[in-house]
Formats: sequence, C-alpha cells, structure tokens
Amino acid sequence: MRSVGSKRELGAAVSNVVDCRLGGGSPTFVPAPVPLCITPHAPSRRADPSWVSKFTKASLADRRSKEDTGAAKCINAKAETVATKPSFRAAFKSRPCLVPADGFYEWQKLPGGEKQPWFITTTFEEPFAFAGLWERWRPKDAPSDTPDLETFAILTTEPNPLCAPIHNRMPVMLPQDDWPRWLATPDDRKPLLRAFPAERMEAWPVGKAVGNVRNEGAELVSRVA
Repeated sequence: MRSVGSKRELGAAVSNVVDCRLGGGSPTFVPAPVPLCITPHAPSRRADPSWVSKFTKASLADRRSKEDTGAAKCINAKAETVATKPSFRAAFKSRPCLVPADGFYEWQKLPGGEKQPWFITTTFEEPFAFAGLWERWRPKDAPSDTPDLETFAILTTEPNPLCAPIHNRMPVMLPQDDWPRWLATPDDRKPLLRAFPAERMEAWPVGKAVGNVRNEGAELVSRVA
C-alpha cells in the first residue's frame, strides 16, 4: 500500500479537527507514504508544538530495538493484533495519529507473475485519513542533544469487497467524523478498526510508473485500459 499526498480540499477538512493547516496545499501524487501526521499532542519536544508533525520515517520504530534499522519492518500494523503485539501495543495505547491522504496505490497479482497497480480512493473525493500510530526512538547511550527518530505506521485490516480482488489487506481508513475518536482513548479506537465501506469507494487501474517513487504528476492516477 502506498499513499497519495493530501490535496487542498483535505487541508480544509483537517482544519475542522485541529487548530492548524496543512502547509502548502498543493497536491502531490508521489507513490510513497507522506510523513505528515496529525497527533492529539505534539510528538516533538520543541518550544512551539503543533498538532501537525512531519515524521522522520514512514515505519514504526520499536522502542525495544537497539538499532533504528528495525523500524523498516513496521511500516504497517495489523488491526487484529495491534492492541496486543509487543511492537505496537504501547503506541496503540497512547500514541495514535492520523495520516491524511486522498487515495492509495495497491498492486494486484495477475496470472503469470505480472502485477497491475490500482489507484483506490473515496467516491466524490470524500476526505479521509489512515489510522496510524507514532513512536519516538533514540539509542539509549545517545547524548542528550541527539534528535529523536520520530516514526509512524499505518494500520491495515481485512479488505472490503471492492479491495479484496486487488489485495488481501487494505488500510484502516477513517472518515472525517471519526478523526476525533481515533485521537481519543484506546476504547474509542477499537471500534474503528474495520474496513471502510466499499460503496463509498472506487478504484481503477493505473500505469506502472507508480512503481518508481521518483515519478510525480497527475498522470500517475490516470486510468489505463
């Protein structure tokens, strides 16, 4: 799963939930997770905190790890086990975040070993955010002025009928009305660990240029035959 960066319309939706605005407002179509997250409090230990944070890595660093390379293994967290798995349970309890997006790419396996990328989004460009968790990591023996590695992961769940033919997992997508609940308590979050309604989504095949993160442009989400 690869997310598509937020557009101007999504920035307006975010402003309804937190006292901030997404910077810039220009759309981006880069086929990689955008490390811009909304948290219930500022992750960074800076003097001027903001609810919108630009994270260092789009993968969750396990606090128990001795090396930050372990973070690459935690790009996604399964909704079914996130509350109990040691790598995620602390973050699920107290460090939720929202990852705003307009859609995401997924690769469908075809007969013969070929893969077809799809762009998946909400009908009528309904604002949504991926359910995420964030974590802060630093080496235990690091000097006190060493910057923290601030990371996040996106939760996934069983696919709905629209996504099932494309992939066996899909991200946990939260409509705008659910954003405050996701940022509240673990008990508030648990009921939201479900697939987004298929009838409020659409998907279409796109070109294989999305497989290269250096590619950018609206043509990446253009429908192909």
